[in-house]
Amino acid sequence: MTINLKFVSEKEDYFKKFIIKRILKNKRKTCYITFNKSCSSVQETLVKSKGDVKRLYIVDGVTRLLKEPVDNEKCKFTKPYELEDIKRHVINFISQGCNLIIFDSLSNLLTYELMIPAGAGIIVKFINDINDELMKKGGEIIFLCKSKDRKNLLIEETEEYIKKIKK
Repeated sequence: MTINLKFVSEKEDYFKKFIIKRILKNKRKTCYITFNKSCSSVQETLVKSKGDVKRLYIVDGVTRLLKEPVDNEKCKFTKPYELEDIKRHVINFISQGCNLIIFDSLSNLLTYELMIPAGAGIIVKFINDINDELMKKGGEIIFLCKSKDRKNLLIEETEEYIKKIKK
């Protein structure tokens, strides 16, 4: 199991340059957790890039803030601060064969910082629970974060924990 924290520049289009490329490179199933793109937008971009949407499972943390969409087999809708709900969907997708998890992004969680307080270990528990399931499958998880947020306490706490796991 591999766990990584990747810092990205706000100035670049990391969605197409990194995320879509990484999804295309993965030959097995991918779970993409997004807090800034809708499920349909991600699927459309993947199709335009000649990707296989059959291997893509999405946890959409933005659409439910705007309307009440209906979950389907490949796309689960939640609110960005409902980490238990997100975790449940991710673990379900891992059980369906997802070996790559992309979390886009920790920076988006900062908007909901009052609901996800630093120091409470909430992100650490979230990572731990997913890590336990993913280890059984020999998968990989990538947490993205904007470089400008690196010094935020919630991000520092998460980065420190990921470094411990990697040792």
